[in-house]
Amino acid sequence: MLDYPVGKWLSPTTISVILQQLVQFNHNDDLQIFIPDSGCFFLNKLNSVLYENNNNNNNNNNNNNNNDDDDKYDFDRKWDRSLLIIIPLRLSLTNKINDIYYGNLKQLMKIPQSMGILGGRPSSSYYFIGYQDDKFIYLDPHSVNETIDMSNSEFETGTFHPKTIKSIDIGSMDSSLAFAFYCRNEGEFRDFYESAQDLIKNGMDLLSFQEMEPIYESGLCDWPEDDFDIDDF
Repeated sequence: MLDYPVGKWLSPTTISVILQQLVQFNHNDDLQIFIPDSGCFFLNKLNSVLYENNNNNNNNNNNNNNNDDDDKYDFDRKWDRSLLIIIPLRLSLTNKINDIYYGNLKQLMKIPQSMGILGGRPSSSYYFIGYQDDKFIYLDPHSVNETIDMSNSEFETGTFHPKTIKSIDIGSMDSSLAFAFYCRNEGEFRDFYESAQDLIKNGMDLLSFQEMEPIYESGLCDWPEDDFDIDDF
């Protein structure tokens, strides 16, 4: 599917897209993945992800004659699948997170629908599941264990939990990361939306919500050649 050599480090953004494509290629009707662009939710884009008449995937919207993206998202409309929201962001121009976002990261982890953060530190990938003070607790996805035979009711559970708690200071985390939120139904998404909106009202600026995706007219940014001269600046 993707021509990446074994051992190549992939960014959280790339991993997010790969997960979305895996779900789409397997025609999974029980789970869909939505990736907002730069943390901005255009709610009408959820329609093509969630509902049957756009079941293929949200990359084929322009080819669908019955496109729900033309309609506003209806918070009361029932879902027939669950939704995993993955939000890739880069929180600095350097490899370290800008300290103005430290509080935002902790606030987003408190949302009940949070599934943690895909991230790490430079050249190391981790899965962050919580935090204490300025230490973010993580699991290392590179830790490999033997397959457990769960058909035996007394199967070994020791490998399901780390023997030691691993953590990293927030100041050492890589600025490229992805937040994940899981909503089993429309009620949980409403709770997620309201929780995020409360944070936004209190100054959290990593997410934003808009009802409809803007429609940009062609040629809107075409400037006449003689409109200005470089010597004017």
